[in-house]
Amino acid sequence: MNYFGFRMETPASYAAGIVGYLTKRPGVCLAVSGPGMTNCISGMANALTNKWPMICLGGASDSSLEGRGGFQEFDQLACAKPVTKYAARPSSVQHIPVIVERAVRMSMYGTPGPVYIDLPHNLLYAKVPEESVSYLPRVEPLPPMSVPTNLLSATINLLKGAKSPLVIVGKGIAYADASTEMLQFVEKTKIPFLATPMGKGVVSDYHDLSAARARSYVLQNADVIFLCGARLNWILHFGMPPRFREDVKIIQLDADPLEMNTNIVSTVPLCGDAKVVLGQINETLQSGTPFQQGQADTSAWISSIKAKSDKNAKVSLELAKDQTLPMNYYSSIGIVQSEIARYGDDYIIVSEGSNTMDIGRTILQ
Repeated sequence: MNYFGFRMETPASYAAGIVGYLTKRPGVCLAVSGPGMTNCISGMANALTNKWPMICLGGASDSSLEGRGGFQEFDQLACAKPVTKYAARPSSVQHIPVIVERAVRMSMYGTPGPVYIDLPHNLLYAKVPEESVSYLPRVEPLPPMSVPTNLLSATINLLKGAKSPLVIVGKGIAYADASTEMLQFVEKTKIPFLATPMGKGVVSDYHDLSAARARSYVLQNADVIFLCGARLNWILHFGMPPRFREDVKIIQLDADPLEMNTNIVSTVPLCGDAKVVLGQINETLQSGTPFQQGQADTSAWISSIKAKSDKNAKVSLELAKDQTLPMNYYSSIGIVQSEIARYGDDYIIVSEGSNTMDIGRTILQ
């Protein structure tokens, strides 16, 4: 186990969640009792919302002093339960392996998420005979889920009949390590794609089929959307008019069955592991007739996206030339772009979202 010391529990809890996101196994955060544990609430809530596995271990005052005002005594279990899938306190030292095994399993199985284990002072310093402790087997990932062949056919047929199809790439594709499968699908079907903020980089924004600079246009005009590992929440305007067509059809790929039909009823629900399901679709496309055979003509759609993207970029670059003070979003992001042009493409841009992200996607290259 690698140990990393942080100056405060809050960033440590966020880091543990990110470890879970990147590895699919829970990152672990260790915090002292009282304010140390409560400082982890934000990180656990973030992991719960994003569906990332993580474990928070919180020290606690001696259980024999409960209710008597022990050092930094606080009802930490009650505090943790609203922001975790599972929160527990071992009843004895012998009980710790059982609780830990269940916590690891709960963080990974079903919908991933955070768990909390409360560790009272007296348990941390207790000693027991080694033979009285149970050693449980390592928790292994469950086999990834596939989908029935009839849903694969329904997906392909619906996309082939679309005149203005769109793929939306979310962070679920990154979590499933399905970048290769996603790129193969896009290139086999020649369907334009749009990445959510956390889905950026799964398929490069430099790809010819990227619609990043025409986001509003493609969302408002797509007749069939293949929603891949993304949620129809506030980021995608809940999938509702006027940001989406009223008659849009949704093919929804998600590992969490509870996400199906949220805000909009899916025409084709694909509940399964993104890497496996995209692999199934690609294999079906490879073994069957070419996707373009019998496909509706999408050339006008693709041309209109390119024209809109070029227009948006041109308008933004003109606005970025504004020299008035105080600086606005366009002019400040324009300076960032000029520095990028000076130093090449080896850089990382961090955006907090909202206007900076919306305008940045049309200027930054």
